[in-house]
Amino acid sequence: MTSKETPLELFKRALVQTTRALSAQDEVDVTFGGDRAVVTDKSVRLPNPIKELSQEVATLARAHGDAAALRLAHHDEFLHRKNQPQNGDGQQVFAALEDARIFALGTNALKGLGDNLSALLEKECIDKGYARMEDRQDVPVADIAALVARERMTGRPIPEAAKKLVAEWRTEIEGKAGKSLDALADAAALEDQDLFAKLARQIINDLDLGDDDGEDGDEADNDENEEDQDEPDQNDDDDQDDENDDGNESEDDNVPEHGEQNDGQMDVGEMLDDLDSNLDDSANDDMESMFYGPDDDTGLNDTYRSFTTQFDETAPAEELCDPEELTRLRRLLDQQLESLHSVVSRLANKLQRKLLAQQNRAWSFDLDEGVLDAA
Repeated sequence: MTSKETPLELFKRALVQTTRALSAQDEVDVTFGGDRAVVTDKSVRLPNPIKELSQEVATLARAHGDAAALRLAHHDEFLHRKNQPQNGDGQQVFAALEDARIFALGTNALKGLGDNLSALLEKECIDKGYARMEDRQDVPVADIAALVARERMTGRPIPEAAKKLVAEWRTEIEGKAGKSLDALADAAALEDQDLFAKLARQIINDLDLGDDDGEDGDEADNDENEEDQDEPDQNDDDDQDDENDDGNESEDDNVPEHGEQNDGQMDVGEMLDDLDSNLDDSANDDMESMFYGPDDDTGLNDTYRSFTTQFDETAPAEELCDPEELTRLRRLLDQQLESLHSVVSRLANKLQRKLLAQQNRAWSFDLDEGVLDAA
């Protein structure tokens, strides 16, 4: 510790070195920022610890670093995407079980690391409001399945904040997938991500959350993809000219962006078509004409009037939901939308191309000046 190094800086430096050591990877880049840990390739971003380092704050900070390091050391993203189910509910359970496997490996190997992860899990359950939930349907089944699996794999108890909800789900989950959950405790299954993925798929099928074709769904999808690739060669000759006229835009739509995956949640083509129609100028004009007069851009059209305001009631937002409940609902919504991230990314790229296509550019190549209107 240098004379100018504060205790917080010393703690962060030690946390960086510990994260790199636990990851068992060369040249891991560890930075601080945001409010959650993010792991990409060999880069880790950890939440910034607050200046006043209490025991609780230090434990949670170490837990974030431990979790990120374990993911680098024991998780293969290619295998994960290869083995995951195609439906959204199945993917959530599969991802939750994989996280439980990763953390179980560290918990079983190092007691102190396990204590850190247990503290982090307890805080997450409190933040999600599990202790206040009355209806078990309010919590995703993926979270409950992961907690039950963690109990099997590590022997550690369910977090106090989640005990009530787990008790309500336990009979149903163990009745359907008890044998499969017991198989997760095998050390060989924990070390082998591919083998563990098969057990996780079995649990998902036992819970009736798997794909329609069961474990053979991936093979069936591959066969269908091969057939789909053969059919265009025979039947799409007439459409070749139209595809060429579309330029590179259609090719860009079919190429996933960085970080995307084919979730199979919905027809992305239909969503892109809907976006095209929404961005169409004529559609916007028709929508505006419903509320605004043809020559009035500031007031509502005379054809629209409220019938009465006698029964209107105004409720401030802060009275509808307290901050803790709002945070819990926000986290719950984020969990439900995880499977739609690739669709949102693709729609965002489509919108960006639409906006860029409206830029006005002009250039005289025999001069050293030009015009670029990026408005």
